Amino acid sequence: KGLELARKAIEGVKRLAREGNPDAMFLLGSCYSSGLAVAQDKAKALYWYRKAAKRGHAPAMGNLGYLLMNDPFKDLDKAFYWTKKAADKGVVSAIFSLGSLYKYGLGVTQDYDKAFYFFKKAAEKGDAIAMADVGLCYQSGTGVGKDLEKARYWYEKAASKGNTWAMVQLGLMYRDGVGVRQDHERAFYWLDKAASKGNVDGMFYLGYYYHEIKKDYDNALYWYRTAAKTGYATAHTNLGVMFERGQGVSRDYKKAVEYYRKGASLGDGYGMNNLGGMYLEGKGVSRDYKEAVKWFKKAADQGVPLAYYNLGYCYERGKGVKWDKAKAIYWYEKAAEAGYEPAKEKLQELRPSQAGSSGIGGGMPLCFVVPSVSGTPQEYYVAILRLFRDKVLRQSFVGGKIIKGYYTISPYIASYIKDKPIAKAMIIYALGPVVFVAGAFLGKMWNMMVMGMIAALMVFVLLLMFRKHRDQIRH
Repeated sequence: KGLELARKAIEGVKRLAREGNPDAMFLLGSCYSSGLAVAQDKAKALYWYRKAAKRGHAPAMGNLGYLLMNDPFKDLDKAFYWTKKAADKGVVSAIFSLGSLYKYGLGVTQDYDKAFYFFKKAAEKGDAIAMADVGLCYQSGTGVGKDLEKARYWYEKAASKGNTWAMVQLGLMYRDGVGVRQDHERAFYWLDKAASKGNVDGMFYLGYYYHEIKKDYDNALYWYRTAAKTGYATAHTNLGVMFERGQGVSRDYKKAVEYYRKGASLGDGYGMNNLGGMYLEGKGVSRDYKEAVKWFKKAADQGVPLAYYNLGYCYERGKGVKWDKAKAIYWYEKAAEAGYEPAKEKLQELRPSQAGSSGIGGGMPLCFVVPSVSGTPQEYYVAILRLFRDKVLRQSFVGGKIIKGYYTISPYIASYIKDKPIAKAMIIYALGPVVFVAGAFLGKMWNMMVMGMIAALMVFVLLLMFRKHRDQIRH
């Protein structure tokens, strides 16, 4: 019975529209656009909106402009024309749309100032989406001076009207203490509210909140999985992290690889990087350095700082690529510029002259930054000390401090002994017992035998140099 009434009603609307009633034309266009009481037909919607718009119907102008912004009827010049006419007549949704056209330069020259003007005008007329965009403009300083307090104000106004995107932004501001005092309870409140209303960003960030802040892995898994079902790429990646680490689930590298691969296929740069890491270490897949490099490069193209570092590592070690110190430095520099601290330490190692370290002998810098000199005892020193640094010192907080301290004082020592051959020889000799102990600590018994021979050789070299120096003094 209800369907029959709807059919009769729509027939009446059609009759009025054919008679030239602009309100009926607009209503009929809306029915065809949404599929209400008739089969959805965008072409017919466009037809009736255009007829109503030409008769001065303001809402029809706005809807006509919107349809013309999108395929299959895209015509941005006409979209701008009709949207502006609707905005001039005070249609709030058209005022907001006009701001969007200026923001993205669609059918008009891009102009952030005008975009902000129209967003704010629509927001002041009560449009929740416009309020959220005004908040974003203030947060990013786009089209207006950056003002985080005003950003929070407009986000809260939009959120109070049910805009879930604004709820997520508020949650992130409180989580990170951006423009407000950091408040995890309020962050949780807004993220939970957005997620509960179906916002997929809210679902993901709520999962992240449970994962990294509350360490509540069961709830983290729930929300990541909920977001992942919608195709949210980073949710797949973070599920991979949880399976790789065994957080809330049994550790399962193969499952982690599946999630990383899914996240990567959906375009997530961190998923690409993590998948590369699994190939590099042979976790859940056969170790394949070339495949690792392939994924690191894909992640680097997405701007992932850790991928820059990993590429630097591969070029430094010749894993999956030909050894190339210059390229290693290039990628470590990009990682360092992006704020990844370990990359800065790597640069100190690979660029000793820029880090302030000078040579001991034959251009050989001190200790950890020593470049190999083929066929010399120093080459052996370098191999053991680097291994000790990477396998032992880097694995602890204290070890990290020791490395950092070394990089602080070594330039001064190197500078002092630069032109003192006896001092250089003594330093090399003094490193002998250190390397011996490091090798023994690493459990490499063959180190101790070889080091015995090296120590004896160093004593012989030292005596010869000392005797030569003494003879020079006498003469």
